[in-house]
Amino acid sequence: MKYLISLLFIINIGLHGVAQNITSQRYVAPLKTTVVMRNLKPSNTINQDTLTTKYKSFNEEEFEIEAKKKNKPKSFKTPFPVTTVSTNINALQNQKLNAPDAPVIFESPCVDFHGLNQFYAIPPDVGGAVGFDDIFMVLNDSFKIQDKYGDSLYQQREQDPNGFWSALGATNLFDPKIIYDPYRHRWIFIILKDGATGTPQNSALLISISQTPDPLGNWFQWQIDADAENDQWFDYPSVGFNRNWLVINGNMLPVSGSGSAITRTFAFNIDNLYAGSLSAYSAFTTTDYSNICPALTYDPNMNDIWCVTNDDIDDNDLRFFKISGSASNPSMTEEGYISLGSDWGLGNRDIGPQQGSSARINTGDHRVLSVIWRNGILYSAQTIFLPDEQDPPDYSTIQFVSADPGTETVHEAINFAANNNSMYAFPCLAVNNKGDIIISCSKFTFSSFPSAVVIVRRNDGSGSFVQTTFKSGEDWYINYDNSSTPRNRWGDYTTAMVDPSDDNSVWVASEYSRPKTVGNAGQWGTWWAKICSGICMPTVNFTDILNNGDMVKYEASDIVFGLGVVGAGADVKLDAGNKIVLQPPFRANQGSRVRTYIEGCGGPQ
Repeated sequence: MKYLISLLFIINIGLHGVAQNITSQRYVAPLKTTVVMRNLKPSNTINQDTLTTKYKSFNEEEFEIEAKKKNKPKSFKTPFPVTTVSTNINALQNQKLNAPDAPVIFESPCVDFHGLNQFYAIPPDVGGAVGFDDIFMVLNDSFKIQDKYGDSLYQQREQDPNGFWSALGATNLFDPKIIYDPYRHRWIFIILKDGATGTPQNSALLISISQTPDPLGNWFQWQIDADAENDQWFDYPSVGFNRNWLVINGNMLPVSGSGSAITRTFAFNIDNLYAGSLSAYSAFTTTDYSNICPALTYDPNMNDIWCVTNDDIDDNDLRFFKISGSASNPSMTEEGYISLGSDWGLGNRDIGPQQGSSARINTGDHRVLSVIWRNGILYSAQTIFLPDEQDPPDYSTIQFVSADPGTETVHEAINFAANNNSMYAFPCLAVNNKGDIIISCSKFTFSSFPSAVVIVRRNDGSGSFVQTTFKSGEDWYINYDNSSTPRNRWGDYTTAMVDPSDDNSVWVASEYSRPKTVGNAGQWGTWWAKICSGICMPTVNFTDILNNGDMVKYEASDIVFGLGVVGAGADVKLDAGNKIVLQPPFRANQGSRVRTYIEGCGGPQ
């Protein structure tokens, strides 16, 4: 999103199962095209170190809706206590233990490299996804595909007149998002068209789906009309998926005049999208709420999608919604809420400190930014602001919650220790197959420039969080937007995503400050880092029988023994620190793909 919007709405208070305030509509026949990315001309000249600042921000009017409050009834739930935890500032170093059979521990980023630099837009809206071979970063002004060593494969401006989105009318594009489906190996790339900077009555949601795991290959594309009445425009999308649907939520803002509390949730049959045959879709319009964030659902058998939003009555509740039903006929229901231990504020103020300047940085607002469903648990992360009711607040920090939405039970509610000298904002979380928690975010302190940070908790029973700065800021940052009260913009997102090749290591990406090139105008760049799997066994025996469509990686710090069978259409990586031994009954059938690397866990050691 180009500009954060302060949204605080009246909530209808009640028990589980009360009136929903959700309306449903069915739409047909969106505009469709196809594109082959490798046939397009890349615009690789955008990544320059010397840039002017005359395009420093979008020319967007700031929309604000009047904040309103209601008192809670006495029957409201007893809040679940929130634990405040500190993080170890000094990250553990990569260690190789002396015993030959001992595992290798990787805690610091094992691979990291540059993503993209600022071209014209603030904020960048850092989005990223990871495939079996490639990583894909999308920003407000550009996108870039790289291999997992950082080599650039393709790069383009979002609004290139002959580019990726041009067949759908690539004008006034903003708010890109990208995810990767690790079960069916498809890329899902969305972007919005015509908001406040264009012709808002033409507001549209653009969707692209890769036809294969190769992001440089063929894509299906659709244009979805955001509002048939043309009196609202669609803003600030969040994306989720499961086996049945691709779900996209966003806020509906008025083309003119004053606004009301409305959010719209689109549900698309995901099988139809993957087949390129989308003929109908559902849209749910919800009043009295905003920013309903759907979950990335890491369970191939999960039929429902859970969604989370703030319940702004007293700023200490999270509200759950659920999309269920058949793939072709979904329904959306409001399911209940959880109440946490203390209130938090809305934010949207310049409070982030930085070295070298008295100018503070905007740390966003309190909307839920990241939701994951995995192993029967719903995880969410957001920036919160303390103390509540103070404007501006003293500081921002990250709130991490895990819960069972069906029973409205909280498992954990954690805030990271912060103060007015050291703050966190813009979290994105990932949960791997071991239950490790990895959170990417931005950090602001008086003793450092704005930096990219990752916080890791291994699922080893210790409960300890370890913090690592994977890219330090390089200069102080001032770059004000054009809103009525100018803000020193940062964010609005960071990225954390599990690598589908092993379902264990996690890639994170975030913004950091770069040296200023013109006057006092701040510059940002983006950076990728791979957080490796934590524990890597010295030897791996590959004995599986793989079938068409399987994509698997076998990784060891010492030796991989290949004893399995790779069927036609399967894609396999064998990665060892010292050697790979292929011996009977190993067999790679015609039409399979087998690749070998002598690197071991986390790349060359």
